[in-house]
Amino acid sequence: MVSRLFNKLHKLMLSLKKLGYPFALPLLLLEIVRHKITGRSSNANLIKTFLLYGGLPATLLSRLIGGRSKSFKDMTSSSVIRDNVSINKKELRRLGHTLVPEAISQKLVSELLELSLRTPGENRIMDSGHGQESEILFNRLKPKTVRFDVDSQKLLQNNLVQEFICDPTILSIAQDYLGSAPVFDFIAMWWHTQSNTPDKEAAQYFHFDMDRLRWIKFFFYVTDVTAESGPHVFVPESHRDFGLPFKLRKNGFARLTDDEVALSFPASTWKTFTGSAGSMIVEDTRGLHKGKHVIAGDRLVFQLQFSTSTFGYRATPYSIKSESLSHALKSSLDSYPKVFPSISII
Repeated sequence: MVSRLFNKLHKLMLSLKKLGYPFALPLLLLEIVRHKITGRSSNANLIKTFLLYGGLPATLLSRLIGGRSKSFKDMTSSSVIRDNVSINKKELRRLGHTLVPEAISQKLVSELLELSLRTPGENRIMDSGHGQESEILFNRLKPKTVRFDVDSQKLLQNNLVQEFICDPTILSIAQDYLGSAPVFDFIAMWWHTQSNTPDKEAAQYFHFDMDRLRWIKFFFYVTDVTAESGPHVFVPESHRDFGLPFKLRKNGFARLTDDEVALSFPASTWKTFTGSAGSMIVEDTRGLHKGKHVIAGDRLVFQLQFSTSTFGYRATPYSIKSESLSHALKSSLDSYPKVFPSISII
């Protein structure tokens, strides 16, 4: 029965795909049904729907398929976020971002910095075509590329990183913004190094994310970030439904220059995030954002993403060795399995 239903659904989707962009929305609806049945999905029609309709369908659909909110107050793990930290929820909803200075202690900053230097990763291929070296350690004194990505699978074997993804404060912030139970999506950590010009492959041109129906990101500065060391930049209110004008959306899922963005959003309105190591940016990256290129020094960022569901771009499957599993994450996996569907213990 399920097999016959899936085959009919698949044939209908193939027929609609031939008709092009105007049928992106019905295709998106069918893909959500398929995702419920098989777990398969992609973000192709999610992107097309956003380009056509400015994000409203995704916002409404996220409310329909999001999981029931949960209470994280009874979690036994302590928070990595400082006790006196407060989140400006109104600013986050209205502008799409909020900055929390000194969100984590310098002790945790030092541990994350050390972790980045002893965990293998890869040099990303840059616009010039130079780059890609895998399974190497980052050489801070002699970096070989503009961006170095630390291996996220290896990062997740670390107990501190595990504490971040099951942190009750972070989960509560994510749930409050999303309006449904948060689903852990992925982690990332990367270095940006000095360069003469911005690099598209290093995400140093403006862009918007569109992997899920709805999500929220947490960026932690692990190094001090000044105006010269590649601060994160966000265009306030561009995260809203119809917040991105069609004259920008018509460019497709593309990187945008400062001049292109300035035609719709004057540069004086952009938010540039400088801050000391330990600062946290909470942001809805459906809005336009980028990292400025580094003029002097370097920059290390640690990132978490939580979504309303795993529908969209193929979710990253994470495996943690049982001997590396922290008590905090084990307890969270047992109590909130639907919050961590992409994590398996081996």
